[in-house]
Amino acid sequence: MKRYISILMYHRVGDFKAIKEHRALYCKSKRFALQMWFLSFFKYNVISLTQALNLISSQQPIPRRCVVLTFDDGYSDFYKNAYPILKKYKFPATVYVLSELIGKKAVWFEKENRETPYMLTKEELLELCSNNIEIGSHGKTHVNLNEVPLDKAEEEIMESKAKLEKLLNQKVLHFCYPYGKFNQNVIKLVKKAGYVSAVTCIRGGVTKMSDPYILPRKAISFGDSLIGFLWKIHIKNKLKVKQ
Repeated sequence: MKRYISILMYHRVGDFKAIKEHRALYCKSKRFALQMWFLSFFKYNVISLTQALNLISSQQPIPRRCVVLTFDDGYSDFYKNAYPILKKYKFPATVYVLSELIGKKAVWFEKENRETPYMLTKEELLELCSNNIEIGSHGKTHVNLNEVPLDKAEEEIMESKAKLEKLLNQKVLHFCYPYGKFNQNVIKLVKKAGYVSAVTCIRGGVTKMSDPYILPRKAISFGDSLIGFLWKIHIKNKLKVKQ
């Protein structure tokens, strides 16, 4: 039987009122806590993204019930609401950060007339990366890399890595395509920059055959019950490109 690694995609974690739009960008704190409790209680293999990449490239078989936790954009509510729960269960995770918006607001929200949250600060990032949280790049300013000139895309990819590495004093090896948008030229730039992986918004499970620069994920959404959460982990493994 083929085994999969489920890379789960979160964005914001907090106490939100009813959400009708952009539901995949929000997860209630209580639901997140229940999801992490379940993974811990039933002894799921919650591994880091780096460990997942090692499994993909090695002869070692993928363990049963293998999960990776990723968080896009780097919102401040990750530090307040998700990080304490991850520490409680000693779960690793990857947070993708925008290098030019550290400690600032998510300015792209303003264009959509949504509440504009703050992003993680330098001090918070330094604490996170010394406590089992991998920091990856999400570019500089959250632009769609398919819609900007190639030199601008290269700047977003290269300079974000350099700035984060200087800030954190450690290598930044993982990239997340903003809006999940990429093309072959963008992939080449990500490889050129020295990243070892890139995650997408393609839905599905990761296998030994997965391309490390086009890794699929499973979005955990605002309305997901525990049953829905488990259904995504165990059933939604067939690749599906979001329209």
